[in-house]
This record gives sequence, C-alpha cells and structure tokens, in this order.
Amino acid sequence: MPQPTVPDVDATTAFWWLQQTRVAARAAVLPLPSGLLFLDVETTRNRIVEIAMVRLQTGHHPWVWTTYVDPESDGWMRTQQHWNTSIHGLTPNMVRGHPSFAQIAGTVRQACEGATVVAHNVAFERRWLVSEMGSLGQPWRFPTLDTLPLARRLLPDLDDHRLDTLAAALDVRNPAPHRALGDTVTTAWVLLGLLERHASSADRAGLLRDASRDRDGSRLNPWTR
Repeated sequence: MPQPTVPDVDATTAFWWLQQTRVAARAAVLPLPSGLLFLDVETTRNRIVEIAMVRLQTGHHPWVWTTYVDPESDGWMRTQQHWNTSIHGLTPNMVRGHPSFAQIAGTVRQACEGATVVAHNVAFERRWLVSEMGSLGQPWRFPTLDTLPLARRLLPDLDDHRLDTLAAALDVRNPAPHRALGDTVTTAWVLLGLLERHASSADRAGLLRDASRDRDGSRLNPWTR
C-alpha cells in the first residue's frame, strides 16, 4: 500500500534552518571546495518528478531552490504503479501543471556551474540528471562528492548507512524523508557532522578525495584546498 504523502519543507523554512545551523560558516573552515551544490531528486521509474538544490558558496548566504517536475507524458507514465509513490508519496496529480525538466534545465545547469555536486549515493542523482539532460541534447558532466562512502569509512559499525540512519547517529532529524528538499538539507547536515565529529583534521582532505569523483565520474577528484 502507498505510504501517506510526506510534506516537504518549503524553501524559506529550509533557508532559515541552514542559517540557524551555521552550515555555510561551518563548511568554510573544512577542506571542502568553495562551491558545493547539495542536490536530491525524486523519480518515477523513468523521469524526475521533484528536485531540490542548496548551493553553498564561500562568502554568500545559502541559496535554496525546489520544484515539482511534470514529466509531461500520457499513458502508462501517468499510472500509479510506475510512480514509486510508496517511497516518496508523490502522485501524478501533485506534479501535473508544474514545470517540465526542459523548462528548469537552465536553472539546474546554472546552479551546478563551478560547483561540486553533493548527494547521498550521488551516482543515483548523476544518472538521472545526465539522462534528463541527454534527452534534451545537452551532454553534461560535473564533479561529485558522495556522503555514502564517507559515512561507511567513518561510521563502519552502523547497521546501515541510509541517510536517516546517519542523521539519527549525528543527532539531526530529516524533516521530510524521501522528499527532495528534506533529503537535500539533511545531506548537508550529515556531511558537516561526519567531518566535524568523526574525522580528524589531518584525515579530512584525504577522506574527501576518496569520496569524490571528477567530471567524468570515473576517477578520484585530485583537488585539495
């Protein structure tokens, strides 16, 4: 049976939480790239239907953005069984009439420009974004940082390394599990918590390199701060 819809947080509330938890200031003193783009997508079996982004840039307040995405398709893609509704609670009626991915592609590209994309199990987000951009004839590559292998290295004794498990271990709460902005904000908190509480200053740069990939997604990102 589908789970009840989990309301996502709105961008204004997420911005306030990020400010209250000093996310930008905390990131600035860690060996992280100066531009970070935390990102999460929710999907059907073949299209993105929700996306959220939080951009952290040295010297700036966090930038927060989220939207439903209408896949603009008829037939089987509109039927409930292809919507992963039991995971995220989204339905065809909720996203109908919202922007298509083609309409938001420019915003997504601009937000990611010059940034390292950060997500929990970032290969999932990379696959969907590359697919959506590719369908528009816009090949796309970007560097990434994945909190999943970082968590496995730093907290090996946890029963699992799901995002909500990590949040609980780090004493933070995901405000909207399996919704785009809730997961995006939580990923930012988890990344900082892992580095601040479980990684020594001497080890942080190396751990981050191990969890990073270059634009082609196939080799370790060699940047250092």
